[in-house]
Amino acid sequence: DLNGNFPTVAVGSTSTALSGWTLSTIDLSAYNGQSVYVAFVYTSTSTSAARWTVDEINFNNATATYMQITPSALQFITGSSVKSYALKGVNLTNNVTVIAPANFEVSKDNVGFSSSLSYTAAEANAQRIIYARFNLATPSAATFSGVIAHESPGVASRNVSVTGTDKSLTLDVVTYNVEFFGTDVKNTGGTEFGPIDDALQISNVTTVMQTIGADIYGLQEVADDNALNTLVTNLPGYDKIVANRWSRSFDAPDPNFPPQKIGFIYNTATVQVINSRVMFSQLYDAIRAGNTSLLPGYPTTGGNTPANFWSSGRLPFMVTFDVTINNVKKRIRVIDIHAKSGSAQADYDRRKYDVKVLHDSLVANYANDNIILVGDYNDDVDVSIGAPTNPESTYKVFVDNTANFNTLTYPLSQTAGISTFPNSSSFLDHIITSNELTNDYVSNSIKVEDPRTYITNYINTTSDHLPVSARFLLTKANQTITFASITDKSLTDVAFSLSASANSGLPITFSTTSTKINLVGTQVTIVSAGRVVINANQLGNASFNAAPVASRDFCINPAKPSITLSLTTSLTSSGSTGNQWFLNDAAITGATNNTYTATIAGNYKVQVKVDDCVSDFSSVMPVVITGDLTFARAGIAAYPNPASESLQLIGLQPETKDCQVVDILGRSVSMNLDKIAEGHRLEIGNLIAGFYLLRINQGNSFHQLKFIKKN
Repeated sequence: DLNGNFPTVAVGSTSTALSGWTLSTIDLSAYNGQSVYVAFVYTSTSTSAARWTVDEINFNNATATYMQITPSALQFITGSSVKSYALKGVNLTNNVTVIAPANFEVSKDNVGFSSSLSYTAAEANAQRIIYARFNLATPSAATFSGVIAHESPGVASRNVSVTGTDKSLTLDVVTYNVEFFGTDVKNTGGTEFGPIDDALQISNVTTVMQTIGADIYGLQEVADDNALNTLVTNLPGYDKIVANRWSRSFDAPDPNFPPQKIGFIYNTATVQVINSRVMFSQLYDAIRAGNTSLLPGYPTTGGNTPANFWSSGRLPFMVTFDVTINNVKKRIRVIDIHAKSGSAQADYDRRKYDVKVLHDSLVANYANDNIILVGDYNDDVDVSIGAPTNPESTYKVFVDNTANFNTLTYPLSQTAGISTFPNSSSFLDHIITSNELTNDYVSNSIKVEDPRTYITNYINTTSDHLPVSARFLLTKANQTITFASITDKSLTDVAFSLSASANSGLPITFSTTSTKINLVGTQVTIVSAGRVVINANQLGNASFNAAPVASRDFCINPAKPSITLSLTTSLTSSGSTGNQWFLNDAAITGATNNTYTATIAGNYKVQVKVDDCVSDFSSVMPVVITGDLTFARAGIAAYPNPASESLQLIGLQPETKDCQVVDILGRSVSMNLDKIAEGHRLEIGNLIAGFYLLRINQGNSFHQLKFIKKN
């Protein structure tokens, strides 16, 4: 320890007299050639303490050794982006090591990057430009931060704070009150509104926007169109859209108060304007025309009337954007507001009423839309600026409706020390989203940007508000398909159309692997029998994920079969495969071929099955197993047998007129029976010699007799 020769007599804390100060000289010559750190030490007790004030510290005959870093902070807004800073050593005698944190790299030449660098003392003393790169091994929407450390033995280390966010992956939205932007208008006392130097304000706002790198900026208090045009010119790739209504815009310009317009500046590479509208404009015009009943219960405190609605016409401005980020496209309605200012009762009542109308309109008319509500709310969202008289926020209707809205700035507004209006430490600028965007919001990305860290005298030269930003990682919406059921068809049915739709409104395509149909577009033509599966598909687009495939299956039932009765009792189905024979309505076990030999008299029928699709039953074929009947046994007989010219038949019913004659090859011919006195006669002279079956139907009975034709 060294004796600092400090004063021993206390001086009053308010003293400004030179005699109250003591000049102390400390000899450090014993430490020549060494690095010296000086600390001032004093003692105190539990009952008393001194407050020391030290000023005018000078070192003589000493060589300062240190490092300088300019700037001390870097912010990256895209992956692989590069920024530079200067390192200057002063009388360094040792090497300088530069170490980058994770996800960042450094380089001497902006070509080769690595996690660390080394400079000789001579190189550092000559000043070096160091390049820093934000480098992500895997794409991420997260924000990464750290420090690039600079160390040299014998001197204090220096750090560069780095923050990196790849905003190319996200939709970034900012609300920004630019305080009477660009105006030269003065009040009646001759004081100009907002920052005096318009060119500097434009330049500074340009720097703020370029630093933030957002896709959409919702602006308030745009007071000069030319200044706004210059701002947009300074931002290549950006465009603007401004509402045509503002407070008392229906009056001639006020020479002592500038307009406070609202609007948007947006990145044309990611954002496309679909349409825009000033909300409540027709309602407000009708009110001004005298129909004040359209706003029932409008507050009358402080002389308010319905004509004061939304700051006397500074109506919410809604712009519908199609936003495309990272190949995902989403339609979003962004609403910019600049609400009634003030904490007086009349101001509070107006603002609360206006906000309630906006809330109810969004719920009623845009219940399923993606909505972002930005702006200068002129109130906090947790406790009103009207507290303690009116502690309830005028935006409580939004805050409480968590089923439909998410007040992103609510957690920030509850955090001590954070504000967007530094002059009064108020939190006035907010962002609220509809529940449709809740999953897209990047958690904890809501942020009060603070340009005071890189713009000198920001509050006086740029704006009395700080911008607020939020980020969204857009995701595709899901979709579903409604596919009408398909009734079973028959093989002979005509072509038919399919019907399906997606709730996204995107077109449906149909597909099948079946060869049982021909499918062209929505038209289906039947080819063969069996079960068919058809898929309805919607593959999605930039806005929607592919829909789950919807499938419908149906049967094409085989044609109704017919039965042919051949020689003896052989039954043949017209269906080549899939047959099932029935006797007296009961399935015959194992009888699945296309032929079946009847051994039992009864009613036979057949059904054809393909997959699980079945035909109608064939017509019933009654079979009576009679063999060669004699007159004595059954009352039916044929003679002579063999015969050459004709057969005489007895025992048939008188009205019997025809029969079938089947040869040994199963060929069948219908023949007429002649009625004679003794019964019936069948002329067989035209038949060739051979063995034949004679089949005769009588009512529900079937009789079969054998005969031989001889020459």
